[in-house]
Amino acid sequence: KLRFRWTLTSTILGFIGFAIWPVLWYWGDLSPEWRHIAQEGWRNVPQMRSNPSIASLGFLSVNFWAYAWPVWPLAIISLAHWGRTKESGAWRAPHLCIPLSLFIGCLIYVLFRLEANEHDLMIMIPSLSIIAAFSLPILKRGLISFIDWFAMFSFTIIALAIWIIWLAKVTGFPESTAE
Repeated sequence: KLRFRWTLTSTILGFIGFAIWPVLWYWGDLSPEWRHIAQEGWRNVPQMRSNPSIASLGFLSVNFWAYAWPVWPLAIISLAHWGRTKESGAWRAPHLCIPLSLFIGCLIYVLFRLEANEHDLMIMIPSLSIIAAFSLPILKRGLISFIDWFAMFSFTIIALAIWIIWLAKVTGFPESTAE
C-alpha cells in the first residue's frame, strides 16, 4: 500500500507541476509579448485527433518493432518476471509502474496523432529502456555476454565505417566514397 500511495502521489504532483506553468505565466510579471511567446510554445502541439488514428496505428505496427528492437524484448522479459514477483510489489512496484505509465502515456499520444513519424517513436524509447534495464539481473550470463558482444561488434563496425568515410573525404581516395 505504501508503494502505491507513493506512486499515486508522485503522479499527481507531476501532473500539478506540469499544469501549473500557464497559471504562473498569467500571474507572473511577463510582458504581453513574452506571455504570448510562452503560451504559443505551450500550445504548439502537433495536430491531434479525437479518436485513435488508423494511420498512426499502421505506422506503429510497421515501424515500432524495428525501431525499438533491442529494447522491447528485454522490456517484455522484465515485465513478465517482475510483474509476477510478489516480493517486489508485482505490478505496483515503482520500478515498473512509473516507466510503464510513461510508456502507455506516450503510446496514447502517438495513437491520437494525426500522422505519426519517427520523432514520435523516439519519445517511447526512454521509458522502455528503463523497464528493459530491470531485465538484466534475471538474464542468463550467456545471453548478457551475447548482447555485449553484439553491441561492441555493431559499434565497432559503425565507427570503422565513419572513420573510412571521413578518411576518404579528407584524402579524396577512393573517389566514389569521397563524393
